[in-house]
Amino acid sequence: MVKKKHYFEFGEFQLEVKERALLRRGEPLPLTPKAFDTLVALVENAGSLVEKDELMRAVWPDAFVEEGGLARNISVLRKVLGPDATGQPYIETVPKRGYRFTAQVRERMDESAEFIFEQSAISQTVEIHQDYANAEIMAIGLAQVREPITTATASPALPAVAPPLVTWKAKPVRLGLALVLLALSLALLYFLSENRKKPFDKSNIKSIAVLPFKRLDTSDDNERLGIGMADTLITRLSHLRQVSVRPTRDVMRYENGEADIAAAGKALDADAVLDGSIQRVGERLRVTVRLVATASKAQIWAAQFDEKFTGIFAVQDAIAEQVAQALSLNLSATEQQLLTKNYTANVEAYQAYLKGRYFWNKRRREDQERAIEYFEQAIGISPDYALAYSGLADAYSTSANLARVTARRTALYKLAKAAALKAIAIDRNLAEAHASLGLILRNADWHWAESERALKLAIELSPNYATAHQYYALLLVTLGRLDEALSEIATAQQLDPLSLVINADQALIYIFAHRPQQAIAVAKKALEMDMQFQRLQRILLWAYEEAGMFDEATRAGQSMLKIEGGDPIFPMSILGYIYAVSGQRDQAVEVVEKLLTQTEQISPASVQAAAVCAALGERDRAFALIEKALEARDDRLLWIKVDPRFINLRADKRYPDLLRRMSLPL
Repeated sequence: MVKKKHYFEFGEFQLEVKERALLRRGEPLPLTPKAFDTLVALVENAGSLVEKDELMRAVWPDAFVEEGGLARNISVLRKVLGPDATGQPYIETVPKRGYRFTAQVRERMDESAEFIFEQSAISQTVEIHQDYANAEIMAIGLAQVREPITTATASPALPAVAPPLVTWKAKPVRLGLALVLLALSLALLYFLSENRKKPFDKSNIKSIAVLPFKRLDTSDDNERLGIGMADTLITRLSHLRQVSVRPTRDVMRYENGEADIAAAGKALDADAVLDGSIQRVGERLRVTVRLVATASKAQIWAAQFDEKFTGIFAVQDAIAEQVAQALSLNLSATEQQLLTKNYTANVEAYQAYLKGRYFWNKRRREDQERAIEYFEQAIGISPDYALAYSGLADAYSTSANLARVTARRTALYKLAKAAALKAIAIDRNLAEAHASLGLILRNADWHWAESERALKLAIELSPNYATAHQYYALLLVTLGRLDEALSEIATAQQLDPLSLVINADQALIYIFAHRPQQAIAVAKKALEMDMQFQRLQRILLWAYEEAGMFDEATRAGQSMLKIEGGDPIFPMSILGYIYAVSGQRDQAVEVVEKLLTQTEQISPASVQAAAVCAALGERDRAFALIEKALEARDDRLLWIKVDPRFINLRADKRYPDLLRRMSLPL
């Protein structure tokens, strides 16, 4: 049947409107009716922005449908069409407005034989010299035969002249060749069909790493824009329950220079990597981004955004939304809201916040002051910036943890608590602020129940926030609930396997659980990432001592005492404990005296000296030193219930009284 046929062509696709068919190289592709209608509306307006409302009226003219239905149609179309020849998607998202079909479209009106998409099309091959034709078909591959064949296209596939007559002696050879080709073609068909059955399985993506965006400009004003984009997307995507996102501190190593995506994904133990570039020219911002599977290097999704610089928040919204769509995640209403939540509308405040997070993530004492300055600057510009208050709380809290002077530590924790409470007052659903508050309530206030409520709420609000699980594990240790603590720290480690602090705390909890060999294994593996991380060195030293590996512990302790600027109190106390339990009483007593001559204002050594006295059997002196630490609210007492060095004190009647005074369970 010959008649005029109206269709559109773009790339390797043909869109037949009347027949409601989408073809790729002549092969029909499955589409739902509404997805097809969405594609027609976009193609008919190729190159132009189609507003969301306009699209929804075209696709659902007689029904009220939420935007989620349109987003699902766009997601389906992107999966079916894939990227164009340049690697870009055919459909561009214009944040907050609509969509644009970017490919060059050709509209056709032909008078030609209409394609009939039926299996019988294959049988239209001219049935002349059937065995010869079959051999030809096998040679070119069954995939080509599957293309619709008409009388006009069938003849060229046959030889120009009739084949010569073949004698009966040649027939077995021809038959054997045909059978071999048939077998090969069937194998090819099976391979192709199996691969069609098994497309890239997005459900295997359980973890993502967002690399710092590469900056394609050199402006000092944009110094932290690349890591800032990554940090913001990490924060947003971390609210998704179905995937875990590697934290900013893990990806900062890729801030400078090109990164091999597959290698980075493997090093970060992530199933997929979000990689991008960012360029600011005047008031224009161009962002290019792609999501790539680590194992297969398959590109899951890619996009490019051009906006005014003040539209950076819209770009972040679009990237976060489209990553979730690309992974086919079913988001709750809360997750959808948090995915595109902006904590400030001021770009200057946002940039100050990014710089604050950058310095805070370094975790060094000298960098915390700069972090505090930037967070305060962000708050000065945008007074209701909850995320900046949360950052300020983190910086003060980290400074307190690193402080050596007791009075300064106390003052910093008060400032941290005030900032965390302010963040919560502005935004009650900010998980980071609740986690920071929970840690402060444990470390500084010793309010166990309130701390547990805050940390549980943080985990409920953001289940993939590794730090909340880590802080909760530490609280559970203080309360003596070691099995729960091991479970929580394991979750934190799975969510953030490269965190030195989390690995250190996991090793520490193994010590408290009387599993020193596992503590040694965890500490050694983590130290491969940074041999200079003193917290891990101290915990490995302690694990050696608890495992009875006194020679290794002694060597490690003496090495730590030689570190310039290091804290001598802990390695000195472990060496003193080893002397005490191995019968070297004089040396142990000497260590106690050295500990007690440490300047009182710097990290009171009372608890560490008490541990050595307990090992020497001097209970009265041990309890006297613990009483002194209790008056100073030394945070080393937070381990008193589980610290194995104090096991000799647990039978003393003063021990349960100590726990009651600290409001700890007996």
